[in-house]
Parts: sequence; structure tokens; C-alpha cells
Amino acid sequence: ALLVLDFNDQVSNLISGISTSLIAVTFFWGVYRLVDVFADEVVLIAQTNDRLDTNIIRFGRQLTKALIIIFAFVIVVDRLGYNLNGLLAGLGLGGLAVALAAQEALSNLVGYFAIVADSPFAVGDFIVTEKASGTVEHIGFRSTRIRQLDQSLVLVPNSILASSPITNWTRLSKRRLDMNLGLTYNTKPDQLLSVVQEIRNMLENHPRVLVKDSVFVQFFNFNESSLDLRIICYINEPNWGLFHAIKEDIYIRMMQILDEHGVEIAFPTRTIVIESATPPIDVHATLTPPAQAYSGPRAAPPESDLSLPQPEQPTSTDEISDAEGHR
Repeated sequence: ALLVLDFNDQVSNLISGISTSLIAVTFFWGVYRLVDVFADEVVLIAQTNDRLDTNIIRFGRQLTKALIIIFAFVIVVDRLGYNLNGLLAGLGLGGLAVALAAQEALSNLVGYFAIVADSPFAVGDFIVTEKASGTVEHIGFRSTRIRQLDQSLVLVPNSILASSPITNWTRLSKRRLDMNLGLTYNTKPDQLLSVVQEIRNMLENHPRVLVKDSVFVQFFNFNESSLDLRIICYINEPNWGLFHAIKEDIYIRMMQILDEHGVEIAFPTRTIVIESATPPIDVHATLTPPAQAYSGPRAAPPESDLSLPQPEQPTSTDEISDAEGHR
């Protein structure tokens, strides 16, 4: 009878522990899900409030969920009757061994905390790094997911991101337009000055150009094939696509100004001068001195050494008649 009672006590304790554990798991699972709902609401608020950092909110959500899992595990183990002291001691020694074997994972975790604390970028930002460039989709404990322009997904370890330069193009407040405009050398000085002044006025009165005193339009350089104008201004548009649309509008207005003044845009040209390969003639070496006047009798020219063969003359009348007969 005592054995039966002892068995019944063990079964009842086991059933009680399992039921309590199930209740605890259900409770913590509900809290776990509520953390996601609450964090999503806070993220939506942070997107409209610059004082709230979405990276810190996401980190708080992940940390809270991790703590919930740990608490649930401890309660379940305790209710099932296991010794927590021995378990925690074993976990401590095992954790030390895992830490020594997983130094890279720990460095990535430290990099994650550095990213959260410094907040160089957030989910949705377009960044350029040494390893990848694109839109940030997720910041995890180990790595950050970046969607590149070709839609490929790159996972960059947090330790690399935390120790490398990062350019965040999403956080621009304005964009700079910096260009050289080359005009042909046929442009007259008065035309050049008129074009410079009208382009400057156009930019200062443009609705999307910022800080009027920052507009710089000057004749800048005598280039090899053009007269260069340097044009610099800031445009009130951080978005990449809209910035290029505004830049296109500015370029069209510049072309209209050039057309009104009859000024052409230069393009690279080269003028080749080919010198004659014929050497110059030495006049003094080719001219003979003039003949001196001489009033005396002219000397007979020397006889030529070249003589032509002379035909034999007939010596008698018979030979003459024979020769005439042959004719």
C-alpha cells in the first residue's frame, strides 16, 4: 500500500509539473507574441518621429523576446523537478567552451551592439560599404542583410560593418550638382559673359535650388578644345530619382540659354598640322655664277670626244654610178 501511495504521489507531482509548465509556456508564448505587436506599433511611430531610433526599438524587441524564452525555460525546468544549480553550473562551463570556440560569432554580436548604439543606418536605408551596396532589409545579431540594385541579397557580418566606412545615401538633406560646361572657342567674350550671368540668374531663381549664395557659375578654364564654365549648386531633393529629374530640367534650361545667345557646346577636337617632307632647295648651291663679258674673239668650243661613224665616199665614177643605181 505504501508503494502505491508513493507511486501516486510521483505521478501527481509529474502531472502537476507538466500542467504548470504548459500553463507557463502558454503564458510566455502570448507575451512573446505581444512583444512583436507592441514593437511594430512603436516602429510605425518612430518612422514619423526623428527622436525615436528604429534600431534601438528592434534591439529592445529581440532582447525582450530572448529574456522571455530564458524565463520560460527556467520555470519549466524548475517545475519538472530538475536541479537548477547544477544545470546553471554546467551551462557556465559549457558557455565558456562555446565562447572560446565561437569568437567570430561573439565579434559579430559586439558589432551588432555597436551598430545599434551608433546607428549609422536603419532598415530601409540605402548604404554603400566595402562589401556591398544596396537597401538594408534586416539587422541581425550575426549579420546584416543588404538587397543590392541587381536584387541579389548579400549578408555582411556585423563585425565588418562596425569597423568599415559606411556611406548612407538615404540620410542626405540635399544633393550637390557639380559640372563643367565647355563652350567652343568661337564664343565671343560678350557672349560668354552673358551666358554666365543668365545661367547664374536661372539657378538662383530655380525653385529647387537651395541656399542662393551657394550658386557658383564662373568662366573657369581654357581647355584644349573648349572654354570651360564651372557650375556648382545644391538641390533640395535627397531622393536619387527626383534629383536627376531636377538636374534634367536645369540642363534643358541651360541649352535654351545657349541657343538664345548662339553659343555652341564644344566637343573634343584635335587639329593636326602636317609639314612637307621635301627638304628646302639650296639656291646658292644650284645657281652658277654669271658669265663675264669678253670683247675678244671667242674661242672655238672643244671638239667632242664622241664622234659618229661617217659613210665612205666613192672614189671613182664607176663607184658613183653603182651607188646611184642602188638608190
